[in-house]
Amino acid sequence: MQVLYTASATATGRRQVRSPDGVPNLPPALTKELGGMGAAVAGPEQLFAAGYAACFENALLRVAREHEASIRESSVAAHDGIGRGEDGCFRLTVAPEVSVPERDGAGIEEVAGIAREEIRPYCRATHDNIGVEVRVVRPGGHRRSTRRPLLLPSRAIPTRREAAMDSIRIRRVATALALTFPLALAPAAAFARDAATVAEQTIEVMQKLFGRHTGMRVNHAKGVVVEGSFIPAEAGARLSRTSLFRSGTVPVIGRFSDATGIPDIADGSPQARPNGLAVRFQLPNGEQMDMVLNTLPFFPVATGEEFLELLRAAAASGPGVPKPTPLERFGETHPAAPRAAASLATPASFARTAYNGINAFVFVDAAGKRRPFRARVVPVEGVQTLGAEEASRRPPNFLMDDMVARLGQGQPVRYHLMAQLARPGDQTRDATQPWPEDRELVELGTIAFDRVPPEADRIARENVFMPNNLPDGIEVSDDPLIDARVQAYAVSFGLRSP
Repeated sequence: MQVLYTASATATGRRQVRSPDGVPNLPPALTKELGGMGAAVAGPEQLFAAGYAACFENALLRVAREHEASIRESSVAAHDGIGRGEDGCFRLTVAPEVSVPERDGAGIEEVAGIAREEIRPYCRATHDNIGVEVRVVRPGGHRRSTRRPLLLPSRAIPTRREAAMDSIRIRRVATALALTFPLALAPAAAFARDAATVAEQTIEVMQKLFGRHTGMRVNHAKGVVVEGSFIPAEAGARLSRTSLFRSGTVPVIGRFSDATGIPDIADGSPQARPNGLAVRFQLPNGEQMDMVLNTLPFFPVATGEEFLELLRAAAASGPGVPKPTPLERFGETHPAAPRAAASLATPASFARTAYNGINAFVFVDAAGKRRPFRARVVPVEGVQTLGAEEASRRPPNFLMDDMVARLGQGQPVRYHLMAQLARPGDQTRDATQPWPEDRELVELGTIAFDRVPPEADRIARENVFMPNNLPDGIEVSDDPLIDARVQAYAVSFGLRSP
């Protein structure tokens, strides 16, 4: 399993629970039935029920959409019990109770069964370990239990997609647990569903623009995977406590790519821009760090919602559409979009182009001092671009073939990994607004790609590079686009399964 998010918590003093970032920081107490005083604080059992209920309701609504079952309103109450089994050990039971209005369509019991068996990580993690009985409740107290799925005649459920999205939703649920008791969790769960819907709609519009290509990325479908190493410079260790800058040479995986979801797009096509570079640093302690960069100097929009609007405008602006087109009207109200597009050029080689981290991240040093930065990957050979006419004359795969040929001839491709450091007061929320060029640039080390692995296609297919896959000592900023990218990447990753 590729871990997309890791939640951590430490229990001390028998029942105090704290996470590394202080969320949650709770004093759960034993309930009266388990020998406690019955104080009105959240115990582990309540927190488990809250997470289970939130995840199960997301599963229910997801499966209902997949099977075109009508659920306009719903709620899920998770009743978990704890007691001693015949062997004297404590064991759990859980009974999700699904409440739906009488007017909602048939098949709800079957949908609940599928949600239980195939979707939720909570359900999968506890499969065959605790007793689970799903009850569907309609007005008047009528209940039906679902102990195993009654499959509906419909298309296969993309469980891999659900697993990817679940790890992202769990992060939102965990944050909500720090702020409220379980009964108040519903608004946070609804917010997570809304955000996921934006990501899913974004992917759907991309597929409308680029077509559906089984097993391929929805965007940046065409690419080449490379491997190599990273050698840190001294400056990084002063800025961050991460082991990335203290571990000596570490292995890296990279992927160069063209834009769009068209797997055979010509490298010289204007639509193939911006080109992308994703890099995964594999640290000795098992941590990873992903960087997802492209050739844009800044992003055309600031939020996931605006990016969805941009894609919809592009999809509605085909040949024959009256002027001004929806895309032109979008550019009038979002001036960063046409400026970003005008900044792009086709590179002469992947080895001769610079890649930018459009989002701000945060270094955290050993003393806890925080310093926002934006990453840059700058080619040692220098930047070289092509004019539009010259790019159109190049072979359709010239960028991919050039990289493979260079590495095959024993010519490593090297880059300086740089960090542009923010000054106090520099904003970090808006990826459309780059920092001035007079901001300090610090070299963090050298990336050297030296081979194309024989299993490159498998690596490309089975891995997703996530902007929030970060080691201790580097954190996400308040830029909302980071979370929007993570959610969209997770949806795209799930759709690669046939």
